[in-house]
This record gives sequence, C-alpha cells and structure tokens, in this order.
Amino acid sequence: MNNKIKIIMSLLAILIAYYIYLSFFRSKAGNDVDEIKEPGVFSISENIQKNYKFEYEFMKEAPGTEKIALPGTVTYNLNNTAKIGSRVQGRIVGIFVNEGDYVKKNQNVVSIASAELGEMESRYKKAISRKESLKIQLDRAKELYDKKITSAKEYESTLMEYKTSSTEAENALNALRSFGLNPSEIKEIEAGKTYSLGLNIRSPISGTITERNAVLGQSVSVSENLFTVSDLSTVWVMLEVFEKDLNQVKIGQYADIIPVGNEKEITQAKVAHVGEVIDATTRSADIRLELKNSERKFRPGQSVSSFMQGTVARKVTEKKTYTLPDKAIHMIEGEHFAFIKRSDGKFQAKSIAIGKSIDNRIIVISGIDPQDEVVTEGSFILKSEFLKI
Repeated sequence: MNNKIKIIMSLLAILIAYYIYLSFFRSKAGNDVDEIKEPGVFSISENIQKNYKFEYEFMKEAPGTEKIALPGTVTYNLNNTAKIGSRVQGRIVGIFVNEGDYVKKNQNVVSIASAELGEMESRYKKAISRKESLKIQLDRAKELYDKKITSAKEYESTLMEYKTSSTEAENALNALRSFGLNPSEIKEIEAGKTYSLGLNIRSPISGTITERNAVLGQSVSVSENLFTVSDLSTVWVMLEVFEKDLNQVKIGQYADIIPVGNEKEITQAKVAHVGEVIDATTRSADIRLELKNSERKFRPGQSVSSFMQGTVARKVTEKKTYTLPDKAIHMIEGEHFAFIKRSDGKFQAKSIAIGKSIDNRIIVISGIDPQDEVVTEGSFILKSEFLKI
C-alpha cells in the first residue's frame, strides 16, 4: 500500500513539474511575440516630446481643375528638319544611308553622276585658264603702255577682256558652289579632278533619316526630295482648340501628352504657338506644342491625347488628389517617407510615392491614407530618431 502511495505521489510530482515547464516556455514565447516590432514603428522619449514642438495634420485634397482632352498628332520639329535633294540633274550612282540611320552634319548620303556638272566643271576650268592668260597679257600691256610703246586704247581693250574673263570665271565658280561643291572640292577641280561621275550629296544637319525616296540608278532632278532627315530630340504636337477656349491657352503653358493606347506614359509639352487664324468650318485654331523626346518615345505621325486646363473638348473625371506640406516629406535612402502618429502613442515611418509640387505642398500618390495623422512640425526630429533604429 505504501508503495502505491509513493508511486502516485511521484507521478503527481512529475506532472506538476511538467506543467510548470510548459507554463514557463509558453510565457517566454508569448513575451517574444510581443517584442516583435512592426516595420517602421518606433517610440520617442517623453523628454524629446517635451522639448520639441510637434504638429500634425491630415492630408488635404488638392483643388480640382477642369482639364480637356484634345486629340493631337506628333509632327516633325520643322526647325530641326531638312529635305535632302540633288542640286543638279543626274543619276544616282551610290546610296550610303537607309531609313533609321543617324547621320551627322555634312555626312555623305548619296552620290550623283551628272553631265550638267561635267559641263560646268569644263566651263570653269576654261574660264580660269583664260583669266590667267589674260592676266599675263594685261600685265604686259600695262608695261608697254607705261613706256609709251602702245596706245591707251590697246591697253584698255586688254583690260576689258581681262575683266570679262574674271566675270565668266566667277559665274562658273558660283555655279559650282550652287551645285553643292565645297571649297576643297573646287580646288581639286582646278587641279584636274572631276566630280561629274560622283558628286556626293551631304546632310545639312545632324539627325535621323526618317524618309528615303532614292533608288540606285534613279534619274533625279533638282525638284526631287531624296531623303528627309530630322533631329527627333524634340518634336511638335499639333492640336486644334475651339475658338471659345483660345483665351485659356497661353504660350509657355504646359500640357500632359499621353500616347494613344498607353495611358500610363505621361509626358509634358509646352505651348510654343497659338494660331492667329480661326478655321471658318471648325471654328478652331491650331496650337503647336513643343515636346522633348530624348528617349525617342514619340514618332512623327503618332496619335496622342493632350490634357490642358481650361478648355472643353471632353471632360475628364479624375480621382481625388491629396497633398502634404513639403516639410512633412523626407528622403531616406532614395525613398520618400512621411511620419504617422499612431493611436498607441508611437510613430510609424511610411514609404510614399509622390507627384508634383503645388505651392509648397506635394501630391501624395500612394503610401498613406487620408485618415492617417501626419507629423508636420517636428518631423525632422522623428527622422533623426528613426535613423537610430
């Protein structure tokens, strides 16, 4: 009997010890869970809260603006565009570029064989040869006239011939220049070289070849455009605005440009010109926007939508936009943060996405909610404490 009591007492002792063991580790595990911190949540000491001023505010809704959505078309910036053609009749014997190629100013793009150029080269060489010959005769006539050996009439006759030959040489030289030959090429013609079998036509500007109308062996005239070259780092966007809305559009005003089919890609353009003439049929005027295009996202001929304030083509319903004071937003390790006051007295740093600045306030795109209480005054102190974590 006593042995049974001892066994029972031993089992009870083991059970009690096991219960105490489980209770201890459950309590420890519970404490560990309590110590796990939420991301960005931290506390500051009462001393800091007493010594520094903290102010808070909720995000404010940005004032609404009516915008218009106008259909537009991307075109060349004509100030940075050139047509390339031949200045002389002939036949294409060489093509050095294709559509899409980037060319530099004065780079050769096509070569022309021209009988017309050959005739002008011959005329120029004869003219300068005759001029040189007459110059020798004129110097001799001047010498004889000074010595009273020949009459003034003979000297003047030689002088007139020399002046005529000089004029003929100058006219032939100007013709070669008008054909597109540069000074070094003209010097080579004087030395005996000919370009009539292969006159290189050069690009007048740096840019991209956007159009090619040249085919090897093709006969060309001076009225034909063989290539179009354009610097596409800037392009124009052409719009039409109704007469009643023109007073809302000003030169220098910005507009949002959105490619058709890609509403997420928004680029700003500046109004460069407001048309002076109203179309009698549409009662609208042309508006020209200048758009920076360094990444070549926009192409001439492309359809876009332009959103401008103040005119009415199609009203656009926009979701509410909220802002915070710029002093409430801080850059930390490449991200923008705002500090939120929590109901438990702690603070939380939240990463946010921001938009444009409006009168010392910044549009908040995402990251915090309108009901979040944001620290404004004293947020620099919170930033300093947060960085210590």
